[in-house]
Amino acid sequence: ESWVRPFNDIEYTVRVQNDLGCTDSATIRILVDKNKNVYFPNVFRPGSENESNGYFYPSGDFYTILSSLSVFSRWGELLFETRDVALNDVLAGWDGTYRGESMLPGVYTWVAQVSFLDGERFTYAGDVTLVR
Repeated sequence: ESWVRPFNDIEYTVRVQNDLGCTDSATIRILVDKNKNVYFPNVFRPGSENESNGYFYPSGDFYTILSSLSVFSRWGELLFETRDVALNDVLAGWDGTYRGESMLPGVYTWVAQVSFLDGERFTYAGDVTLVR
């Protein structure tokens, strides 16, 4: 029994030989479906009864790392930054505060770098609306 976890499409060939010298082989091609879908919400409500709606955080494949997430005011001031956390970690997201103060409802911009299991890294950017 053998196990593999390829990061890219690959072809494996197994060759066997018995005690009498007879040989055989089998080949299998594995096509890797790279799930690189990352979801960033476009609205969140700090203090929401549903904790997952109370933070701005990305979600996606559990083996994906959020290398960095930065949130900015409309004037470009850095309000929040986190690094090297797992995707889907609600509490690692932005709670809508800056220096302990609740931010006003409005639109905030963000930039994120996401690292995937195969070593690829993508940069995403967008905006999120904070509602109260």
